[in-house]
Amino acid sequence: MLFTVWKAAPWRIGAATIAIAAIGFAASLRITRVPASGATQPFRWNPFAEIAGSTRHLFHDKPLWLRRTRRSLYFWFAGVLL
Repeated sequence: MLFTVWKAAPWRIGAATIAIAAIGFAASLRITRVPASGATQPFRWNPFAEIAGSTRHLFHDKPLWLRRTRRSLYFWFAGVLL
């Protein structure tokens, strides 16, 4: 839309983009800080242990496991197709 309006002046497009970004940044500074959600477990530095624990949890809930597997297969199918 900006290009159709300012074809001859590309610097205006850049200035408008930077102005929109600055307004968005200024608006983000007004977001109030909220306390943590109350997580009581310490942060785990080993990501593989977290993945293994989550996978073990999924094995016990068959509908959830099937849904996750289906979505994962769809993701890989779309990636191969593209």
